[in-house]
Amino acid sequence: MPEKPRNLLWDALEGAMGYRPILRNECALWGKILKGWSADGVTPDQVARAARGYKRLYPGAAFTVTALDKHFSQALAEATPKRITHDRFGPLSVVRSEPETVPPPPDFLEQLRRPAKEMP
Repeated sequence: MPEKPRNLLWDALEGAMGYRPILRNECALWGKILKGWSADGVTPDQVARAARGYKRLYPGAAFTVTALDKHFSQALAEATPKRITHDRFGPLSVVRSEPETVPPPPDFLEQLRRPAKEMP
């Protein structure tokens, strides 16, 4: 009988949680969460980083699979390395190494295209 291939996301979640579930209901919960993460393209490295970020964000909170799932994006952003750019006056800004681009609202572009109104 051929051996079943390892699920790398499952292994990453086991490593992050520090245990392997043994009850059917808990295994089903992990499977449901991992199915969603897999569909969203989550990598094993992101699972480990999100776990570190969650523990940094919520140091006194219970660390559970459902809590990690609920706060995954925020925890992953917390674990994303940041760099600070400086000039001679000090820090300019904090920039994430994975920049997020947000398009300006449509009315903003329209305001830029209109000629400036004269002051009365």
